[in-house]
Amino acid sequence: MFVRFSCQAQPYPDVEVVNLNSIPGKNISRTMHLLESSTAEFPNEVRIMVYGQSITRMDWWLAVRDYLSEKYPTVLLDMENFAIGGFNAERLIRCVERDVLDFYPDLIIFHDYGGEETYGEIIRMFRTLTTAEVMILNDHVGIGQNSEWHDRHSWEWLPALCEKYGLELVDVRTNWINFAEKNGFDFQDLLKDHVHMNELGNYLMAGIIKAHLVVCPQNVSDSSISVKKLMPQDAFSGDGESVYAFRIRGNRMDLVYSQEIGVTADQIYINHFTAKEFQAFRIPSRVYLDETNTAYPEKIGIPVRIMLRNNPEEGHWNMVVKNVELDGYRIFFDLFSGHEGFQGSGDNLNDFCSMNGEICLKPEDWFYREEPGFFSPWKAVKTGDTIRFDIKHLNHVVEDPASGKKRQIIKGLPDGINILKLNGSAVKKFGNGLDIIVYDPPMFDMNQR
Repeated sequence: MFVRFSCQAQPYPDVEVVNLNSIPGKNISRTMHLLESSTAEFPNEVRIMVYGQSITRMDWWLAVRDYLSEKYPTVLLDMENFAIGGFNAERLIRCVERDVLDFYPDLIIFHDYGGEETYGEIIRMFRTLTTAEVMILNDHVGIGQNSEWHDRHSWEWLPALCEKYGLELVDVRTNWINFAEKNGFDFQDLLKDHVHMNELGNYLMAGIIKAHLVVCPQNVSDSSISVKKLMPQDAFSGDGESVYAFRIRGNRMDLVYSQEIGVTADQIYINHFTAKEFQAFRIPSRVYLDETNTAYPEKIGIPVRIMLRNNPEEGHWNMVVKNVELDGYRIFFDLFSGHEGFQGSGDNLNDFCSMNGEICLKPEDWFYREEPGFFSPWKAVKTGDTIRFDIKHLNHVVEDPASGKKRQIIKGLPDGINILKLNGSAVKKFGNGLDIIVYDPPMFDMNQR
């Protein structure tokens, strides 16, 4: 089948989209249901993460966001772009765990270059770390590329990967070729250089992606099952008066309740700990050099993956650059904790752990000038720069944007089966003011299934 998209604001030809998926939208049914079922009285929040490298940072994603906002005005749409220019699969994989756990999206729109083995590992991380549905874009047509490799990658390898993991495949490449041939364009007419899209190319990319953002009522993807609201009948024990007990698996659980219902975290137990006592799951932020909202990474010579040990406290850290060699090939630094002060000196070419053992860095976790001219558009950090990052825990209470209720988010549930118990007034309010939602990623804890 094909879908036609036009753009009233631009004198561009219609985009007629042939879908490589026999049924468009078949693997993003939960996201589309959330979009379609939202109403002014009962709005749904939908979180969409755009991820990859520079191709996914281009303006097409803004057109897709605007399209969804206009078509679904009652939806509380949180669509953010976490793509990192120049970060192919081998670099991006160092950022995946932090980025996807932090945002925890309903849908990931993904395109990247790089080796297929690492690309496949990123997909497995998506399916292990979150319940997000995944939309994969295959490669458009650039200039001077190895066409034979990109053809095989786009039309053989990626379809097999999407079939294996239940992903929505968007056949950008076929539609790119069809659009150019039908309208008499050279491929260069869609680009501003050898690979990055110009305005027409961004228009085409957005049109191709929109054709997949449709409802497929005859299909329920696995993420519809992976996000589940608990019901009393799900309990394995309980008298309905004083206790409910559930066996749950997954890596996240949300407690949603009204302020006035009087349920506290002390009445909800996870593996014999109260929700308040349950160990908070912590991640580092992306590093930054100042407080402005600049593209990441700002400069050559920063760590892109920070390993946490010994359950560090929430707080701020500073890495002061002491010396820089060969325009960012080697970076010497002093590390400071906001809680404990000086935590040691190191450089990017050697393993480093802070004095308190909380922060560890390996040479492969740095973005540095591997050779002269490497990432030449980027400037390197300089002596005296301060590289900053924060440690934050992901278990917190927020106001649910859809209902206005309190949402206590608990991430980092351990592998295997966890026991959830409700005691006291929590039982009486369960399902009547207190909702519990469990997130069980498709590939989380596969050995226990």
